Amino acid sequence: MTTKTKAGPEWTPVEEGAYGVVVVMAGKFKGETGNYDDDAEGRGRAIVYFGSIVEPYEVLPRRNLRVATKVEAEAYWKQASLRPQPRS
Repeated sequence: MTTKTKAGPEWTPVEEGAYGVVVVMAGKFKGETGNYDDDAEGRGRAIVYFGSIVEPYEVLPRRNLRVATKVEAEAYWKQASLRPQPRS
């Protein structure tokens, strides 16, 4: 199944349990790259972190997410590793 916005490209939404780096294709965080880490309660919803896993997360519809390319994933992890980590 592919999804298309009114003015955007088609993409294949990320499948449930296909955890890893994703790109948000629609909605408030469109264009952002994040880490799909878990499934949220309620069908079709994903927990996505933007940055490190200790930062607050967003619950987004999986239909708005696509799997990141290798280049996008590498850039995401490089940027996430450069962010200051909170002290415990």
